[in-house]
This record gives sequence, C-alpha cells and structure tokens, in this order.
Amino acid sequence: MPRLLEFIAARSTRQLALLVFLLALVPRVTFGVLYFHGIDYVELDLIAKSIAAGHGFANAFSLDVPTGPSALNSPLYVYLKAGVFTLFRDDVSRGRVMVILSSLFTALVCASWFWLCRQVQLPRWTALAAGLMSAILPVYGWLEMQGTYEIVLTALFVTALLGITARHWSNEGSNHA
Repeated sequence: MPRLLEFIAARSTRQLALLVFLLALVPRVTFGVLYFHGIDYVELDLIAKSIAAGHGFANAFSLDVPTGPSALNSPLYVYLKAGVFTLFRDDVSRGRVMVILSSLFTALVCASWFWLCRQVQLPRWTALAAGLMSAILPVYGWLEMQGTYEIVLTALFVTALLGITARHWSNEGSNHA
C-alpha cells in the first residue's frame, strides 16, 4: 500500500486523470464491442434512423414517418446518433460505434472529477477516489450496453455545468472578500 501511495503521489494530476479515463474507457469499449450485436429498436433509434434517411426530426403524431409512439426527446443526442447512423449503414456497426461513443462520454465523466474537485477546492485524493469509484462502477457499463447512452451524455453536461457554477461561485466569493 505505501508503494501505491508513493506511485500516486509521484504522478501529476493530468496523469492520474488519464489513468482514470483509460480505466473507465478500455474495459467498456472492449466488452461493448465484443458483446453488443446491434442497435435496439427503441424510440431514439427510430428517430435517428428517420433523420439519417432524410425524413427529419419526426413529429410524434406523424403518419408518414415511423418513429415510434412519440418523438418528444431533445434533438441533440438524436442528431448525434443520426450522424452515426448516416456514416454506418448496418445495425451492428451502428450499435458498436454508439457503445464506443458512450464509453468515451463515461470516461470523460469519470476523469472530470479532477477538474470538478479543483473547482470546489477539494484535494486531488478526493478526485482520485471519486474518479476510480465511478470508473469501476458496473452500472455505467450496463448503461452503455443497454443503449441508454443519453444518460451518460447528460451526466457529462451536468458535470460541466457544476464545474462552471463552482468556478463562478469561487470567483464571486473572492471578489467580495
């Protein structure tokens, strides 16, 4: 254990963030590509297929564009997925690329603990513990494998907003002192 602590102490914050990023990314991509065999035909996939086919972001009540029971989702994630669907034509490739993208988003969320903790002035040991725990949590892998990628992308945006808010509060506090 003392050698591990020495190893960690000798590493820069950037190196530790990269370590957490890779620890989160590599197993997810490896298992995701091996075990994911196609896209699910859930509403988001159907809407993305509609966009990729040139039919646009469909209306929930459209009789012309078959997108599922409703198309009441925000467009950002669906357009990202439609871009993948445009580039990759078969469902297996589409699904695997989405697993890779989702794994990338998850790895960024895990590594962003270092940035977020710095914004609220917590020690990097806190960031390392949070990053490692979030990197090895099996629930994240489950999200990527089941096609609920928008949750991970949303978490990345929420993390960024938390950091920006923390930085703003920190700047406000120092301006009033």
